[in-house]
Amino acid sequence: MFFKKKPSVDADELEWVVATWRWLNSVLQPVEPGDVLRLPSRVHFPDSGLEGHARAEHDFKLVQAACGMEDWPCRLVAQRARPKLGATLAHGGIMASDPLGTYRPDGNIAVITYDPQLLLNRSAMLATFAHELAHYVLSIATTPPPGGSVLEEHATDLATAHLGFGLICANTAFAFGQSTSFDQQGWSTSGQGYLPERIWTFATALFCELTATPASSYAEHTKPSVLAGIKRNRAYLVANPEVLESSRSTAPA
Repeated sequence: MFFKKKPSVDADELEWVVATWRWLNSVLQPVEPGDVLRLPSRVHFPDSGLEGHARAEHDFKLVQAACGMEDWPCRLVAQRARPKLGATLAHGGIMASDPLGTYRPDGNIAVITYDPQLLLNRSAMLATFAHELAHYVLSIATTPPPGGSVLEEHATDLATAHLGFGLICANTAFAFGQSTSFDQQGWSTSGQGYLPERIWTFATALFCELTATPASSYAEHTKPSVLAGIKRNRAYLVANPEVLESSRSTAPA
């Protein structure tokens, strides 16, 4: 019996991801072979030997470089520490309203804040920095994302995958939710998020297929459920090359 390969996302989610990916292609540039899937490893993010805020600044600069934003003016600021963040990140069982990070423009400089207890979980810190920098880079967009402002945060999440951080964010997505206020956006811990794991794995699979990234290069750095989702979605994309081809375009879907 023949079973048609299916993605982890439903039809509406698939349509939104592809449309938003094309929009991101027009704001940034299309993803192509040679672009790098960022891994939570010392190869991509070497240890600095620093401590405290100096270590956060070192990692922030690594994420900036990975996003091609080394020359974008930023100021990194430590927030007041949230209690018991380590337990929250480890188990996803403690809710908190304070964000893990925020972004706000201040003249021609982006002010990005982070919870200093993210130093206890480097992957979560890298994911937070990538998300806040995605807010910054999308500030140059001249058109709203598909779905309009109501889906702006979702598009920002997807932008981190477009920038190569999909796997890191997928691995940590269970611990993140997001908050928005008048002039800043941020992440806080939650069992939910704007993008569920099934969309993270599809977006990461899309990046991997567009860049011809071999599974062997990331398997050991990936949560089992995330790895299974990426495998499933890559199989779907191989079987449906028209979806992959559409995702290379910069034209509106």
